[in-house]
Amino acid sequence: MFEYLQLEVNLTVDGCREPIITWNNIIIDGHNRYEICNRLHIPYAVRKMPFENREQAIVWICSNQLGRRNITEETRRYLIGKQYELEKVARKHPPNINGF
Repeated sequence: MFEYLQLEVNLTVDGCREPIITWNNIIIDGHNRYEICNRLHIPYAVRKMPFENREQAIVWICSNQLGRRNITEETRRYLIGKQYELEKVARKHPPNINGF
């Protein structure tokens, strides 16, 4: 809860410096920023990511979250496992020329 309140203060003081990341109109990163900015009418940018499929989006989410300092060791292990699992599936089933 403290981190959420600190984010709200930071957004109020500094504005939204990081874009909300989306894929197919789904928020991939920035859920809290999106909610706070909309509630407080703070402008924000949106960056659309060109993932080929859901698995690619999840791998990106895991990688992005692993770069954060405020995750627990348990969450870090989960994200590494999830990322590994999806990358292993992608290696077994590469997309064909049509991307499917």
